[in-house]
Amino acid sequence: MTTRRVAALVQARQFERAIREATAALATEPDSAVLWHLLALAQYGAHDHPAALESIGRALAAGVATADVFVHRGWILTALERPGEAVSAFEEALAVDPGHAEAHACLARLLVSGGALTTPEVHARALGHARRACELAPSAARSHLALATVLLAEPHREAARRAAEPVRAAIALEPDNTEALRLRALVDLRRRNAVRAVRGYAEVLRLDPQDTVAAQNLALATWMLFARAHLIVLAMLATAALAAAAGGWVVRAPAAAVIAAAAWYVLVSRPHRAFPPPMRPAARRLLRRDALVRPYLAGIVWAAASALAAVAPWESPAMGRVLVVAGLFGYAVGVGAAHRRLRELRDRNDRQRRESWLEVAASQRG
Repeated sequence: MTTRRVAALVQARQFERAIREATAALATEPDSAVLWHLLALAQYGAHDHPAALESIGRALAAGVATADVFVHRGWILTALERPGEAVSAFEEALAVDPGHAEAHACLARLLVSGGALTTPEVHARALGHARRACELAPSAARSHLALATVLLAEPHREAARRAAEPVRAAIALEPDNTEALRLRALVDLRRRNAVRAVRGYAEVLRLDPQDTVAAQNLALATWMLFARAHLIVLAMLATAALAAAAGGWVVRAPAAAVIAAAAWYVLVSRPHRAFPPPMRPAARRLLRRDALVRPYLAGIVWAAASALAAVAPWESPAMGRVLVVAGLFGYAVGVGAAHRRLRELRDRNDRQRRESWLEVAASQRG
């Protein structure tokens, strides 16, 4: 009776209460492998991962060596950032039950934890596990998300195109699944659709305001929103150069209007359209402070101001050319600063992925 009650509490995500009841029950049944297993799941749900690892170890020691227990041990080890041991746990689960879909899905994800650093051989192995998970559990969103994760581990745009199909399948099964929505936004980001990526990550944060991955990638998508404005900025400066050389308000006035409209589109209209209405006021404030976006914004504003100044009726025709060059130089400085900050962010992420991958590789040698 106690076991069923604790299981129901875990299922209802009442983890603290489940921990109390399982702990009380274990005081009288210290050798109950099922209770140790349920306690581990409750502790995992409550984010007490070290305690969960100890409890799942007690469950295994008590003789419950089922595939589910090994999978749950793999979950806990993954949360503890011990991917090598987690890989072994999922492999043990598959040794017990080769048709365990969750074990295939989890192992597939873990094998590509190195991202672009994953070797082709390991990536092929991960792809096999992900596809097997989809075959075994086609109605489970997690299976399709595992396949999408493996496909997105390859850095090229074609991989993002192929990942779109399993992401769509996962969303069709669970429309409010934040991981699926986050991966859809990542597909859009990798396919250079900045507006859709911004909207996608904003939707994830609406459903889960604490999603740190979505928040970080929303910054990257917003960065791309401005990074892909190169041609528009260059067109503004080229228009200013031509108008300054032609002279006369018949040319200068329309040129100024075109430059102002282009600047409004890049700096106001397009970002406004990308963010959902409730998020727009906060987004406007954040854009002025964001370390990735601010250099781009400054460069675009400088280029637009220089282009508008260049079409003014200066006494010296050379002044227009000087202002166009100044605008191009200022924009180049902003772009350079933004790219440098992006490289720093990517280097930090690559170091974290490399450490995870090295641990996974070490487990394979063992």
